[in-house]
Amino acid sequence: MPTMKLPMRAAWAAVALIVLAGCGGGSDSDGPEATKPPTSAAPTTAAPTTPAAGERPADDKSDAGAIDFSEFVVNRIVGVTSGANVDDVLTLASADCSGCIKLAQDRQKAGTVKQEFDEPAVISDAKVADTSDDGTQYLVEQVLELSTGRKIDTATGQTTETFDEPTRLAVTVLMTWKNDKWQLTNYSSKKAS
Repeated sequence: MPTMKLPMRAAWAAVALIVLAGCGGGSDSDGPEATKPPTSAAPTTAAPTTPAAGERPADDKSDAGAIDFSEFVVNRIVGVTSGANVDDVLTLASADCSGCIKLAQDRQKAGTVKQEFDEPAVISDAKVADTSDDGTQYLVEQVLELSTGRKIDTATGQTTETFDEPTRLAVTVLMTWKNDKWQLTNYSSKKAS
């Protein structure tokens, strides 16, 4: 795969809309860009994991630490679409995270509608795709697999939509190392091939 500069990937990430089986984040506005050009990083791939609700992983400024934080973020985003508090994502993010702002707007618009999945989400093929020269920004790519499920209006208990086919999404997470911890800068997803 050809190397793409981190600022260019960050812009792509901001433009792509997150589609978590019909609910999502992402934004049409320009996203944050790295302050220095990236270096090519050898991809680091983690074994497939099943996200579980839990504690934030220890902040570690390394490829493995970036992957752990990225998987945690994706797990939280899925949780928000399933009815968890949007603050579970917003507290991890910079104030200008356009994907996060869109996620909060979508949750407010959805009101009492939440998603339920028949099986837990699975994250696989997580890898650091790029880093900035100064090592403060990391771009992590991974695949999110969502099972069949449904949207339910919790006020009425009625199913408003069903997901009859599993969904595979390519999720990109841009993060910044700031004050000795990872901060979500932006995220996006698209259908995985």
